[in-house]
Amino acid sequence: VASALAGVPTRTLAKAEHRTSWLGQLIAHCFTWPGVEDPGVIAYFDRSDPSSLPSLVRTLASGAEAKSLMVHVEGTRALGARQPVDKMSGVFCDLAIEAGVPVVPVRFSGGLPVEPVEARLEYPVGMGKQDYWIGRPIAPSELAALPYKARTERVVAAIEGLGPPRRQGSLHPTMQVMD
Repeated sequence: VASALAGVPTRTLAKAEHRTSWLGQLIAHCFTWPGVEDPGVIAYFDRSDPSSLPSLVRTLASGAEAKSLMVHVEGTRALGARQPVDKMSGVFCDLAIEAGVPVVPVRFSGGLPVEPVEARLEYPVGMGKQDYWIGRPIAPSELAALPYKARTERVVAAIEGLGPPRRQGSLHPTMQVMD
């Protein structure tokens, strides 16, 4: 959906463990058809080396063709519907400012139980539907005018302000930082 709305390919930043998950394998399989090339829909990040994140993000931003970058902020693998976003890396605000592109807050709602479960779920509860809430783009100039910590607070507040109140349920927050 993000690719169609932005008119450019969307790449997703994912932890390296997703490469071997059912979804990572399904996506890789999609590009095994003869003549089909992977346009780089997922960039994998090794969380055991956090210092490599800024370099990886800059590489994604410097690609020759225009792309959007979708980043799932903290909370993407929540165990319950009422768990809010508590933190977000400032590297993504830095990237948006440096590239001169807006941050588009996105929140997915639906799919998690109200009472937290013990283990992360691979599929929405009861294979239920999800709603995608897309917020107003936050201009890079707006972010640049804020103190460093306030930048991430602004984005998190924008994500948390989308969709129904948490008491009604939510799956995970996302943001798109390049278009």
